[in-house]
Amino acid sequence: MERRDDFNMPEVKMDKIGMQQWTIAISATVILTPRKILLWEIFSHTVVYCLRKRWKWGKKEENC
Repeated sequence: MERRDDFNMPEVKMDKIGMQQWTIAISATVILTPRKILLWEIFSHTVVYCLRKRWKWGKKEENC
């Protein structure tokens, strides 16, 4: 509970520019994270699919 009181102190408060940078950083993280996860999912599924195909047929696939 003591920490909440610290945030009301003027020297601890963020200035306007710092708050804007913090907001931009959070929004960029929120926007970029799902895309990274989605790209990783697509990439990993493609690699797994190609590896399974290679092992199953015992020959190299040209498009993998």
